[in-house]
Amino acid sequence: MRCSKYAYLFRNSPELGDSEAFRNESLKDQGIEVGQLAKQLFPGGHDLASSFSFEEAQSLTAEAMGENTTLFEAAFGNNQLSCRVDILRSESGRVNIYEVKSSTKNRPDYLIELAFQWHTMVASGTTPNDAFLIHINPAYLLSEDKVINPSDFFVTVRLTDEVRAYLPVIREHISGVAALLTETFPPIQLTDSRCRNPYKCPFHDHCHADVTDTNIQYLPSLSIDDVAEYRRRGISDISQLPESKDLSLQQSKVRQVIANGQPHVSPRAKSLIRQLRYPVAFIDFEAANPAIPLIPGMKPYQPLPFQWSCHVLKDPRSEPIHFSFLGLTQTDPRQEFVDLLNETLAEVETIIHYSNYEVTLLNGLKDQGFSVAGDLAARMKSRGCDLHRVLRENIYLKEFKGSFSIKNVLPAMVPSVSYDNLAIGDGLAASAAYLAYRKNPSEVALERTTTDLLEYCRLDTWAMVLLMRRILELTPSQS
Repeated sequence: MRCSKYAYLFRNSPELGDSEAFRNESLKDQGIEVGQLAKQLFPGGHDLASSFSFEEAQSLTAEAMGENTTLFEAAFGNNQLSCRVDILRSESGRVNIYEVKSSTKNRPDYLIELAFQWHTMVASGTTPNDAFLIHINPAYLLSEDKVINPSDFFVTVRLTDEVRAYLPVIREHISGVAALLTETFPPIQLTDSRCRNPYKCPFHDHCHADVTDTNIQYLPSLSIDDVAEYRRRGISDISQLPESKDLSLQQSKVRQVIANGQPHVSPRAKSLIRQLRYPVAFIDFEAANPAIPLIPGMKPYQPLPFQWSCHVLKDPRSEPIHFSFLGLTQTDPRQEFVDLLNETLAEVETIIHYSNYEVTLLNGLKDQGFSVAGDLAARMKSRGCDLHRVLRENIYLKEFKGSFSIKNVLPAMVPSVSYDNLAIGDGLAASAAYLAYRKNPSEVALERTTTDLLEYCRLDTWAMVLLMRRILELTPSQS
C-alpha cells in the first residue's frame, strides 16, 4: 500500500479529498481503453464491469465457475475482502486470472495486485491455477491500416510462481490494513514527494494544510529515504539543517535562503538576460503520449506533438507578438507543426524555452523523418536559452518549495498571475483534452477544447516573458 493514510481517508472520509483529483485519475490513466482492447484476446467473454452491481457480479461469477467461460471483471469477496479480476478464464476445471496493465513492462506492484486477487479468491472458495500479467508490447508499431491486432499489441507474462511466493506477505499486509481501517483516527503519515508524484493525491491539500514552505520535504533533489532519514534525526524543517559538506550547492543555497529569510538572486541572472540577442522568441510545446498509437508507424507512448505557442519580442522595449499552432484534427499534425514553427522562428536570434522538453521533442521528430525538426533543434542548441536553467542556477525563493516547475515559479515571482483559474492547468490535462477530442470529436468539443488548449499553452510562453522581465527587476543578494 502506497500510503496508509490515503487508504484510511478513502474508506472513512472521502469528502476530505479533492473531487476533481479523484475524477482526473481516470483521465491521466489510459488503462480503460487498453483494458477494452485486451478483452479482444478472449473473444466471447462475458463482461460484468458496468451492467451489474458487485453483489450481482459476484453471484454470476460463482455460477460460471464450473463452466468453460471467460469473464471480464469477475467479482470475488467475503465479509472482509473483495476484488475484481480483469480477465478470468475457466476451462476444463482450471481457473486462470489475468491482470491487464497499460504499462510497457512488468512492475513489482503488479505482483502485489495479482497476489491480493489470488488470496481473495481462495478466501472466497476458488483457488486459481495460474496468474498472468498482460502488458503493452513496447516494440509495437501501428500499421498503415490502423487495425490493431491485440496479439501483437500485448505481451503476456506468467507470474504464478512469483504470486504464490508472495502470498504470505499479502496475508500479513491485509491483517495490518484491516486493523488500520477500524481505528478512530487516521494514521500518522508524513508527507513527501509521493503526495505529488506521479499524480497529485486527492487528499494532498488536506494533508498539507499545516505543512510550511520550509518543510524538509521541499529541499531539492531529496529522495523519499533522505526525507525519512532527516526526520529520524529530528530535522523536519530546512531551517534546522546545519551547514554541511553533504549538501549539494543547490541545497546549500536553499538552506541559506530559509535561514536568512531572504531570496537568493545572483547578478549573473540579470547579466544573462541582458546579453540576449533580439528578436527573442519564447516557445512552448504540448504533446500527447497515447498508449494506443494514433499515427501509423508510431509506438505506444511515443510523444505526438500537437501544439505550440510562441511570443516574439523584436527588441527589449517592444510588446510581444503571439503566434500559435494547434493541430486539433484527426490527421497527423507533425509536419505542419514543424513547418509553421520554422517559419515563425525564421528571423529570430534567440529562442527561449523552459527545460529541454522542446529540444527532446524536436530530436524525436527528426528521428521520425522530419528534417526541419532537426534544423530547429540545432538552432536551439546554438541560439537557445533555457530559462529553467537560468532560474535554477541563479534564483531561489522559499515559495518555490523546492521545485523550479514554471507552475511553482510563476506565482512566486509574479503573484498576480497563476494557472489556477484555467480549465486546463498542466501538460497532463492538455494531453488528456487532446486525446479525448480525437476519440470523440464534435463541434461543441472542438470549440471548447480549442479555447482551453490555446489559453493554457499561451500562458506558458507569456509566463516566460513575465519571468524574464521580473528577473531584470530583482535586486541581487548581498554576499
